[in-house]
This record gives sequence, structure tokens and C-alpha cells, in this order.
Amino acid sequence: MDFHDMNNFMPKTYDISTAELHHNINDTLKIWKKLTYVNHTVKYNDSEFNAGTLACMALNIVNQDEDFDSVYELAVEMTEAALCARCHKDDTNPEEIQELWDYAAQTLMMFWESEPFAYIDADRIRTICESVICDSVSETDGESSLRFNDKLFSLVWNACDIVIGIKDLYDAVDRFNDSLTICGLNSSKANLAKIFDKIYKDYYNVFHSMNSVVETNIKYVADGYIGREYIYNCFSQMLFADFFEGLCVGHSIRKCEMCGKYFVAVNSLEKRYCSKSCAAKAEAEGIKLKSRETSIANIYYRVTDNINHKKNRNKISEETCAKAKYIAKDKYIMAKTDSEYARGEYITEMDADKLIKEATENFDE
Repeated sequence: MDFHDMNNFMPKTYDISTAELHHNINDTLKIWKKLTYVNHTVKYNDSEFNAGTLACMALNIVNQDEDFDSVYELAVEMTEAALCARCHKDDTNPEEIQELWDYAAQTLMMFWESEPFAYIDADRIRTICESVICDSVSETDGESSLRFNDKLFSLVWNACDIVIGIKDLYDAVDRFNDSLTICGLNSSKANLAKIFDKIYKDYYNVFHSMNSVVETNIKYVADGYIGREYIYNCFSQMLFADFFEGLCVGHSIRKCEMCGKYFVAVNSLEKRYCSKSCAAKAEAEGIKLKSRETSIANIYYRVTDNINHKKNRNKISEETCAKAKYIAKDKYIMAKTDSEYARGEYITEMDADKLIKEATENFDE
């Protein structure tokens, strides 16, 4: 499925809160967002995995597309276009509505064929999509045309949410692993908890929202176990929840230092490779252990990329972008020479939103 040939359009950005958005969209695809946790495992549809595996599979979708950044940018644009159409249903151009439908259908079709979403009944999802397009057709003067309604908005929103959620998860997992390296820690359960506290302790409201669910059930599952069943508001919440559930039981998502594939490390504190063949190849080629300096740089480059994305989406001004990146570079330089700072404040402070806030409030002209 080729996303890169699709024609884009850039509507005005509408500022609608996540809470309001989640309250208003319907849960057409909620079957796709249901997880059941039993002990250290997660059940998705009829398949069972170690907790953290679904998030890991989603990350490998990024690895399969060399131009996923463009896919992500298109998803952001389509989200804004859907919000625009939702605010101006009667004035939306039929060609723009058709473009939104085409994007949503093609995106969902791509993910039907990719793990972990391929474990869901594709025929059922396809039927839902067909019903949405049937409900969106209107007759005017004997001619058929698409009209924008809540079902179509929900379909577009869910398609965009998968892409944006995977990109956000990709950044979060890489930052987490780089922080472990900087602190010189292995991936023991205790160390996973320490890094979680360093990075995420100031984000209670964000993760409270991430773990908000449409339905919660405690139920009997196979083999005599009691499980926790959650149906999430969006795919991004579901993927982050699986990442965090994995951390809770000591499962860490690692990135193979040979092939770059993500894998779940269970009861293996120093595992660096996804397979024996990658380990053997790395040994033969003399691949060195990822250094603390590399991880410090990775965090810097990742946060500056995120700041640039916000500027490109017109979320911040050129001036604020430049100031935030200046502050980030200053912290990066300090981290390279001050190990204590690198292991502590650097990990906590190198967040795009925090740097933008510092740039707008505390920057000394």
C-alpha cells in the first residue's frame, strides 16, 4: 500500500481537546481495541502474547517503512482535515470528503495486513468500513455524493490514531532504552521502574488519559485464571498501555543492535540481539556495545526532531522553535561532560513540551 502518492491538503488547525474528542466520536472499531491481561500475558482477539508484545509488533511496522515520517505527517494532516470537516460539515468540498474516506480505508487496509492488527477479523472491520461509506452517501438532484458525518469522522480518526500512536510509541521506547544506557543500568524490573519514574513521573494526567477506557471487566478466562479486560478509547492508548503493562512485569522492549528489529526481552537483563543469528553476525563483525555518548546524542536528536515537527505543524513559532532547540543543545553539551547531570536531570528535562515551555517562559533574551 503506497501512501506517498496521495494528494494532500492543509486545512486550518482546530484546537479541540482530547477529552472532548474522545467524548464525541463513536466506538465503531472498539473490537480492535480490546485487551485482556492475565498474569504476565495479554490476550488480543484469540491470540495470547507476553505483555509488551503488541506494542513491540507495532514498532516493527515503523521499521518496515523507510519513509514512515512522511506517513506520520500525512496522518497529522488528515486529522486536521477531519477536524475541519467536522466543524464545517455543510461547507466541506465533496472531493475533500472523498480524500478523507480514501485515506482512512487505505490506512486501515494496510494495518489489517500487519501485526498485531492482523489478528483481528478483517472481514468484520471491512464490513464496518462499507457501512460507513453507505451511510455517508447522499442524493442531490439525482446525483450521489459523499457527506461528512460522525461515522466517517470516527473512521478517519481511528486510522490517523494508529499511525500517530505508533510514532509516539517509537519515540517513547527509544528514549526509555537510551535512558537505561546513559544510567549504566541493565533491564531488571527494578531498573525499569527507576527509568519510568525519571521520565514519566510528571505526566500523570497524560497517562491517566491514556489508560481511560470505554469498558473495564474482571472476567474468568481459560485455564482457570481471572483476567482484566479493557476496551480502550484509541489505538494509541492501547499500545502505550501494553508497553507499560510489560514494564510492570519486567518485560522490556529492546532494539536489536544488529538488525534494528524490536523484540521483547523477558527475564534477560542484558539481551542485545533479537535472535541467535543476529548475535552470531554481530560477534563476527565485531559490533560494539552501544555507548553512553551515543544514547545521550540520540535523546538530543530525537527531541529536536519533535520540536521541528511542532514548528512544521504551526504549533509553535519559528522563534520559539529556535529558542527551544538552543536550550536543548545547551543541555546536550552539559550532559556530554557531566555524568551526574546526564543520569538525572538530562533524562527528565529533554522533553519537547518542557523545552518549549522553558523557551516561552524563561528564555533570557
